[in-house]
Amino acid sequence: AGGRRTGTRPTIGGETPTSSPIAIADDCICDRLNLPDRTSIINPIIAENFLTGTDGQDTLTGSNTNDNINGLNGSDLLIGLFGNDNIYGGLASSISVGSDVDSDTIFGNENNDYILGHAGNDVIYGGKDDDRAIAGKDNDLIWGDKGSDTLLGDEGDDSLFGGTSDPSDVDLTGRDLLFGDSGNDVLYGEESEDTLIGGEDNDIVHGGKDSDLICGDAGSDLLFGDLGSDTICSGDGDDTIFGDNDIIATDNSSQQDYLCGGSGNDRILGNEDIDRLCGGDGSDTLYCGKGDDSLTGGTGEDWLVGDAGNNTLRGGSDRDYFVLNAGESINAIADFTKGEDLLVLTGGLTFDRLRIMQENSTTLIGIVGTNRILAVLNGGEVSAIGQQDFTAI
Repeated sequence: AGGRRTGTRPTIGGETPTSSPIAIADDCICDRLNLPDRTSIINPIIAENFLTGTDGQDTLTGSNTNDNINGLNGSDLLIGLFGNDNIYGGLASSISVGSDVDSDTIFGNENNDYILGHAGNDVIYGGKDDDRAIAGKDNDLIWGDKGSDTLLGDEGDDSLFGGTSDPSDVDLTGRDLLFGDSGNDVLYGEESEDTLIGGEDNDIVHGGKDSDLICGDAGSDLLFGDLGSDTICSGDGDDTIFGDNDIIATDNSSQQDYLCGGSGNDRILGNEDIDRLCGGDGSDTLYCGKGDDSLTGGTGEDWLVGDAGNNTLRGGSDRDYFVLNAGESINAIADFTKGEDLLVLTGGLTFDRLRIMQENSTTLIGIVGTNRILAVLNGGEVSAIGQQDFTAI
């Protein structure tokens, strides 16, 4: 574990992909990310044909040109057809109007559309090509469908899906950009390399397949990288991060994740493959999972759990707890500070079952009567490690 790893940055819907990698060094990269700006999507298209509904329930269908379709109030069915269309679910409102007043169903269909749900609980389907969809107020559902789409939840508890609503017709190439914004949102990147930003409040974010960039932002979020080599930055709040979902990719592709907790007291789980975990600020708990992982606690009192594999653990500043078990892992502890940090014994291990040995400039901790090595402490003398440096749970 350790060294440097790079991942291709997911791109904004409809824009030229970038080949610039994200370099992953020993420090947390999340503060250095140049995230896209949500205001970049709030620019309507120049229309040629205008369709306007009533305050009742309307069905408006566009043409083969660039249409401007406005359902006004009422629960409308709005269909863009061909052309690059502007589709508005209702009138702009400063208040939530509720699902019974203005809940629209909007289909962008062909070409690059600009869709704005406005108030009400709307359902939006982007259709083919590179669409921009803004949910508006209340609790909305958006499917980006085909193409590289940009989806903004705006206000309310929204569900955003970068892929298609038809599981038999997946989009394998579209790189989507999803903003949850305010409210408790659910974001799914689905296929391809996506960028997902939770925004305010408590969000659930799934990267889906391929290598995604996920930022929880504010609130206490639940973040899943799923398949692929993902970069996840939790942001503010007490977040829970899973590098993947314990599902092995059918093509045995890499699932090497970079997971960073940011501020707050976070729980971070690497799961499959070779991962890098960084706790950031706060009192965090980091679990390696399978593979040879690298864990850095950062500031605060952190718990670092080696789990399976040959892992490298760095506590960072403040008191840290390095958890040892009698399994198959060997944990290299880079910065154990005597009198401050503690080695934690689990699974029935006790201090009298340990043997502590010197090997060059490292201290080895093993199990009496076996060749099993639990941990390697960099620096220090074997005589300096005693029972007071251990605790059991």
